[in-house]
Amino acid sequence: MFVSFSAVGFTWLKIESRAVKLFIPQDSRAIKDLHTAERFFRLKVRTEGIIVVSRPKYPNVFAPECLKEALEVHNQILTLKSYSEYCLTLSGEKATSLDDCVIVAPFEIFQNVNFSTKSLEEIQTEVNKAFSNNSLVMRNGQLFKYNFRQMFGDVTRSETDGKITGARALQLMYFIRDPDEDDVSKKVLEWEKKFLDKASSLSTKCFEVFHEAERSTDDAIAENGSADLTLVSVTFAIMISFACLMLGKFFNPLTGHTLLANSGVFAVALGILAGIGFGAWCRVTFVNMVGVVPYLVLSIGIDDMFILVDELDRQPRQFGVVRTVKEVMSRTGATVTMTTMTDLVAFAVSTVSAFPAIR
Repeated sequence: MFVSFSAVGFTWLKIESRAVKLFIPQDSRAIKDLHTAERFFRLKVRTEGIIVVSRPKYPNVFAPECLKEALEVHNQILTLKSYSEYCLTLSGEKATSLDDCVIVAPFEIFQNVNFSTKSLEEIQTEVNKAFSNNSLVMRNGQLFKYNFRQMFGDVTRSETDGKITGARALQLMYFIRDPDEDDVSKKVLEWEKKFLDKASSLSTKCFEVFHEAERSTDDAIAENGSADLTLVSVTFAIMISFACLMLGKFFNPLTGHTLLANSGVFAVALGILAGIGFGAWCRVTFVNMVGVVPYLVLSIGIDDMFILVDELDRQPRQFGVVRTVKEVMSRTGATVTMTTMTDLVAFAVSTVSAFPAIR
């Protein structure tokens, strides 16, 4: 009944995968100072980026056909649902249109330009003109020439006059407000997932497309945490099979404890279910690290089960059920209690850790 009650807690199961929430103490001086600074200056910004690197056949990103493809990539990101709702603005307020969003992309100097009608020389002229213009301010409040190195990589220049002639890579950067509210933060993470899905589906003739989002590190940690899921599953299967085989004593069914072995494993499974469910009842956040805990609990449970069954086999057959249980528990109770209390204290001490992931 208690297990059923605890299992209801899965309704409120909350999963946390943000590294900043898991591996940085939330009451640390750094976090407190960041919150203080955030009251006056917008420092918490999430950066999403797309880097397109030219293929050998198209070594210059200034080529009209390549810039046209890069613009198509850029427009597909801008048209993602809810982008303007979460994008960063210079005012710090919510954007009223896409024009308010802070973006670092070279297309601001090519307003309403049809690249199909432009030549490479004309584009080079436009870029050099913008680079020398000390009044051309981009959406992030910086001059074009200050953003140039963020937008273009492996730049080539003319040996005669030093003019910019080309580049091999182009970077597009998008900035998202990093909210403090968990419900809004969840929506931002969902938008970033759409961004990554869209970016990963992009394919161009001129470029190889690479992408990253603020959540990419968190996704990599979560993916790494579940990478050994197959091995863990195999380990579970081996442990359970070994316990049932050895305790069941299939080669000698007369002295075996098949039902007891299966019941012991089942009891451990119910304990895991009750523990996680009760934690969810108490609104304890679930993290991927908890995935290894069932392995530990099963190991502890099976270990105690072997001790109990071994002592049970030592009891005379003429003893009744009540006396047999008394004798077994009187001889093994101290050992089982000691190991259980040791594990209990070890887990309890971890709850005072400064690191949220461990706690």
